[in-house]
Amino acid sequence: MAKRFIPFALHQAAELFLAILLIVVGIHTSGPSQVFLIVGGAFLVVLAVLSDGPLAAWELLSRRTHRVADWIAIGVLALLPAVPGRTLLSAFLLEGSALALWRLAASTRFEPRPPRARSAPPAPTSSGLPPAADLALRRTARKAGIAAGIIRRRRMRS
Repeated sequence: MAKRFIPFALHQAAELFLAILLIVVGIHTSGPSQVFLIVGGAFLVVLAVLSDGPLAAWELLSRRTHRVADWIAIGVLALLPAVPGRTLLSAFLLEGSALALWRLAASTRFEPRPPRARSAPPAPTSSGLPPAADLALRRTARKAGIAAGIIRRRRMRS
């Protein structure tokens, strides 16, 4: 089995790029080839934006389901050039897309990374306040100091 080293976010980005490529070329062709390219690209867009991952718009599909759908898409993209009425350009593009998606699916790490170990709780602050309150206090004091400096410089010019 091939070592899976491509993160899922990169997999989604490559799928979206491939989908946009298919759709754009499909818009500039005519006949049945246009339909095949646009539908293939639209399927890849839907697959990428509905899968559980960093580039998902809605997380409706698990990564395991995404992997299965990838293999289905590879089969469909590889078989579409056999349909009558397609152009040579669309056949090459569909076969190339199937090959690229096959290589991508074979080397993608679909399992999410384990969560990082949490660091130690923040050290108590010198003011005795919780860290968030201390940070807010420091930011407010800094802004007040900047404002006082601006006012002093304006008075010195007058």
